[in-house]
Amino acid sequence: MTDPAQLIERVHALWAGRTAILLVNRYEGAIRALADEVHASGGRIVAVVAGGPFDPTQLPGARVWSRAEHGGTLPRREFDRWLRRPPAELADWLDTVDPAREALVLGTSYTDVGEFCGRPLHGWWRPGWQEWEDKTRIDELWRSAGVACPPYAVVDLDDPALAGHVARLDAGRGVVLAADASRSVLGSSKGLRWVRGGPEALSEAVSDLVGTTDRVRVAAFMPGVPMSILACVLPRGTAVFEPFEIVTLFDPASGGFVYGGTSTWWRATPTERDRIRADTRRVGEAMRAQAGYRGIFSVDGVVGPHGFAATELNPRHVSGLTLWAGWPQFPMRLFNRAVQEGEPAVADADPDALEAAVCAAIQKHPAMMVKLPYGQATGEPSTVELDVDGEPRRVTHRQVGGSTQLLDVDPMDRDGAIAPAAAALANLLGAPGLVSFRADPGRKASGSLTP
Repeated sequence: MTDPAQLIERVHALWAGRTAILLVNRYEGAIRALADEVHASGGRIVAVVAGGPFDPTQLPGARVWSRAEHGGTLPRREFDRWLRRPPAELADWLDTVDPAREALVLGTSYTDVGEFCGRPLHGWWRPGWQEWEDKTRIDELWRSAGVACPPYAVVDLDDPALAGHVARLDAGRGVVLAADASRSVLGSSKGLRWVRGGPEALSEAVSDLVGTTDRVRVAAFMPGVPMSILACVLPRGTAVFEPFEIVTLFDPASGGFVYGGTSTWWRATPTERDRIRADTRRVGEAMRAQAGYRGIFSVDGVVGPHGFAATELNPRHVSGLTLWAGWPQFPMRLFNRAVQEGEPAVADADPDALEAAVCAAIQKHPAMMVKLPYGQATGEPSTVELDVDGEPRRVTHRQVGGSTQLLDVDPMDRDGAIAPAAAALANLLGAPGLVSFRADPGRKASGSLTP
């Protein structure tokens, strides 16, 4: 049995004295946290290859090669393709920084190349794993793992039969159109459209998606709490963590979704939690059996009157676990990459012990990462009293640039859901049409799930 605390020592042992080269499109969020873990584990980032402008003061001591200074900025999708054929001048430059080619190369969770300028990628996205990101293909995995999902159909975007599928699947609350991954991997509710209101609403949604996708999955809109759960496929089994809320707001007028972040304050009922975790464990084992998957993944879904329904899967490390609040010293990103690479000292971890430690930390120290795309100038935290579903709530927030961070809700709802308060705050900030999952847009109950 591997003591979870020993995993920190083992990750540190792998990185003590090591050097790394960071491949970044934009230095933010997960990639910043990854760099922090390298430093905290005794490693050192010696070089950064950036797809756009990069402020060298963000990583003191690292030398920077910016694509912005050699022909222009690259969007993420183009940057990932560009990594396959880097220019000779870049390869020569890296050899001056890392002449012995000893540095490990760290890309983003989307980086799908195994080597870069003669150096191995540490924790890269294997080709067979990426396919599950496609929302028009994931239902095959749900079926093989015995996981329930909303009734659906996969249709070409320009298929005349699309309207018929929409009418058939609409059980009173509309349908959700999900873009495929043919043009780009889309996360954080991008590529989703909530269609209700007849042919005109469908036409608008299709127009929005033209040029973005070839096919769409049409699925019945399921009422309930949008949620996610992370798990980790290890050689000895799948460790499954705690379900958490995906703070998603809806715009009934436009059919759009606003992704607001995540919160581990939400608590599923014991029965729901057991079902979600059991389904997720079977998904992990199916991924291992079908494509040799290793490492962290997430299952997104909805929990409502129908129970749990899975909607999409991210076969990579995503945010939302808020482990930084309860176990900040655990280098989860470097741990995950070591598992992906099959490093024995780390990959041989006991899944049951890891699962228990992570779940205990989340249960004891819930936290939220909620940011709404509304706001003005940066200011100090302030508290307002809002009507949230007919109940008064004191909502503390802070505006940072053009967005607003939700910091606290008092009192918290019984189940810990944050989205209703986030919707009320968004209304106050100038988005009056936004609602949370508790604002029932339907006229009758949704249909049964597809097993």
